[in-house]
This record gives sequence, C-alpha cells and structure tokens, in this order.
Amino acid sequence: MQKSRVVGIAVLAVLALLLAACGGKAEQSSGEDPYGQPQATTAPAAAPASALKLAQSQLGPILTDAQGRTLYGFASDNGGTSSCYDQCAQSWPPLVAQGNPTPGEGMDASLLGLTPRSDGTQQVTYRTWPLYYFSGDQGPGQTKGQGLKGIWWLIGPNGLIKTQASQAGASTGGGGGGGYGSSSGGSGYGG
Repeated sequence: MQKSRVVGIAVLAVLALLLAACGGKAEQSSGEDPYGQPQATTAPAAAPASALKLAQSQLGPILTDAQGRTLYGFASDNGGTSSCYDQCAQSWPPLVAQGNPTPGEGMDASLLGLTPRSDGTQQVTYRTWPLYYFSGDQGPGQTKGQGLKGIWWLIGPNGLIKTQASQAGASTGGGGGGGYGSSSGGSGYGG
C-alpha cells in the first residue's frame, strides 16, 4: 500500500507541474500580442520595437523596424498625435517604444520622437508621424498598406510620406519631390 501511495503522490506532483507550465505559457502569449494580430504584424520580442532602419522599396528608401518590417504614416494624424485606436489599431498596430528610439544609418536622429497614447504607452514618431505596422504585411519588405484608402503612406528618410501608389511610377497626388509629401503646413502630407 505504501508503494502505491508514493506513486500516486508522484503522479499528482507531475500533473501539478504540467498544469502550472501550461498556465504560464497562456499568460505570456496573450501579453505579447495585445491587438490579436498575426505574429508577423507585431513588434518582435527579440529586438527593441523602437530600433529603426531604412530599407529599399520600389519607391526608394523607406522606414522599417530592425527586422525590415515596413512602417507607415496615417494622414489623419495631426501634429504628431495618433488618431488610430480600437478597430483601426487592430489593422494598423502602433510602433510602441521600448526604450529610447534608435535611428538606423541614413536616418536623422533629430526627427525621432515619442507621442503618448491613451493607454499610457509611448508611440514612436518620425518627423511628426506616429508610426504603424500594417496587419496585411506578412513579413519584411512587404508594402501592401501603401496608399490604402489614400490615407496610409510609406515614410522616407527625410520624414515625409511617399504619396505614390505601390507600383513604381503610379502617383496618387501632386506631392512632388520624387513621391515625397510636402512639408508645408507642418503635417508632411502632400496629397
């Protein structure tokens, strides 16, 4: 009897450890993906979300995160303040700062900044554009959000939005400057 009692206690201990391990994993994954987006559209846990770089696209150099995932500006944002929340933020997750933003080669460090969000986090800005990912981009180098609804745009190294469609040579507005928006009026929107 003593032997079966020891085996029973050992089995219960193993089950308790397994249940504790499963509970910990569930809590961790829900905290890593606050917007319910596919993993490819959220900032990677391995690198600071606020590390930026430039990558080449059909429209020339554009802002990306450290893993090469494209960042966008939203034409409805005004004066460096985000207006993308709730349903909008599910499709366009903000680039939330994890420490001070760091510029990549060819970027102007003086254009990097932060803007507060209503949930208490800080969103990374470049020039005055709060930066976002697009949930439709499934990996590095994709620019499927460019020009969507005429309000979502790639950002160039000068901090101005690129107001051309994704296909090289197609234009959605008279932004001039090789597809960059005008900086007159303070917003950098040239469409």
